[in-house]
Amino acid sequence: MSEPEIIDVELFYRRLDFFITSWKDANDPATKELKSCRGILLGEAHPYTKTRAIQVFLCGRVLFSTIILITPESVRFLCSETEATVLSPLAQVLTDQNRRIDVEVIVKPIGLAAATSAMNALLTHIERVGSETGQEVGRLRDGKPVEEEFMHEWNDFLEIGGNTDLLAKAPDVSAGVSVILGPKDPQEIYRTDIACQLSRKLMSVVRSGLLGLLKTEDKNTLICKKLRALIKRQQKEGSIWEGAQYAPDVDDTSEDVYPPPTILEARKSAGRSGTEAGNATEIFLVRLGTQYKSYPSDVSRTIMINSCPNQEDNYVYLLELHKFAIKSMNEGIAANELYHAIKAKVATERPELKSSLPQSFGSALGVEFDDSDLSLNAKCTRVLKTSMLFSLSLSFTKIQDPTHKGSTILSDISKELSQISFSRLHLTPDPHEEEQNGPSPIQNSRQSPTDDAENLNQEAIINPVQRRLKRPRSYLIETDDRIRRQRVTSSSSSSNALDPNSSSTTSDRRDHREEHIQESSWPIFKNIGRFVQALRKVVI
Repeated sequence: MSEPEIIDVELFYRRLDFFITSWKDANDPATKELKSCRGILLGEAHPYTKTRAIQVFLCGRVLFSTIILITPESVRFLCSETEATVLSPLAQVLTDQNRRIDVEVIVKPIGLAAATSAMNALLTHIERVGSETGQEVGRLRDGKPVEEEFMHEWNDFLEIGGNTDLLAKAPDVSAGVSVILGPKDPQEIYRTDIACQLSRKLMSVVRSGLLGLLKTEDKNTLICKKLRALIKRQQKEGSIWEGAQYAPDVDDTSEDVYPPPTILEARKSAGRSGTEAGNATEIFLVRLGTQYKSYPSDVSRTIMINSCPNQEDNYVYLLELHKFAIKSMNEGIAANELYHAIKAKVATERPELKSSLPQSFGSALGVEFDDSDLSLNAKCTRVLKTSMLFSLSLSFTKIQDPTHKGSTILSDISKELSQISFSRLHLTPDPHEEEQNGPSPIQNSRQSPTDDAENLNQEAIINPVQRRLKRPRSYLIETDDRIRRQRVTSSSSSSNALDPNSSSTTSDRRDHREEHIQESSWPIFKNIGRFVQALRKVVI
């Protein structure tokens, strides 16, 4: 981890003067909300957000347990005792400053009473902005609320005093801040360049490690997991940056791998075996990032093993498209104009790939990793300017595989309704068939067990092809007939059901009741029910 960086006081005032001047002179449509405000309140910094970007831009480092109020005339810091030792030099008077900007560091002690007094001092400055100018204090809504004790105490203080709405309804000035921080100064470009060199070195480590694992490891080994472990081990040892080419004055303690590398594998070998499976295309998707003194860089690559000619052709064209995009990124072109120019080129040269393009081709890069207010998409009308930095991301996704022949049916069994639905009313044996094959075991239920067994061997399993008939009547009519039969049966047997001397059920009544039970079964089980009934009579 990098050590806390001492704040460059001269750089702080120079950048603060640039920020306030740009705020006053802003005329971009995106700065409308910012121009309507007389102050900006910055809370705790999230990773890769505009709050963090302003902190690093002004102070050269991320500030913890700190709230900042910026107005055109002053800057107020409410911070912990630890951060106060770093920020206190900013409150010293600079004799060479022609225009003095009032800077105050308000220390928030640990004690409850002293902490309340410090927070009340900052709140007084916030309220004074509105009362004196009639304008509001804007906020940056660029992340979820920070779950940190310092911010919890501040929010509780506002709630107890009934001042929650004072900031909850504050205008969002994120777009205006994005306009001001868009162009980078030479130091920011220098630090971003070092971060890019670090990412390039890290990608070479990933590539060599991947090829080494592919040569020595089994195909089923968790290559991605081992590769991530390799990067983590080299980073811990400090050998991961050996051989990287950058300026000699680089601070080794300010280098970091963040976010952790993402490595995914996709193998196209389904349904293959032997040599064919060994030669199947393997695709590794790698995305990694580094940062140097809070300025990030990221690289995404698709590594193909045993790629097919179609994949190689698409990748070569993607590289050409990448060069075209870089050549087209000139000062004065709008973000959406660049987006449409790239899409038009693909639509003309490779129309089959137009639908495979992403919805955005990248975004502005700075301390904020992905500036959503300056994205290279169809809706962003921001104009590109000199000294802006971008993360360009071109890709093709969901490309149809020309070798894919579609799905294969392994079990082609008929699913037609006539093949799975039967009617009990029309399963009565044909008299001619009965003369040829003899009476069925279902009809001849009074035969001896020996005769029943012989009949079961012959035709107890009803031949669905011979006896399957289409219903001449609708299913609703059959259901209505069945209900009427059940009512008649129920009324005719009610006296026996109430007779205390009737303790057993005759064979005919049992057969009749079983028939009604089977009538309510699903059609596909009706023939099975007949078979089970006949089998039961043989066993008895």
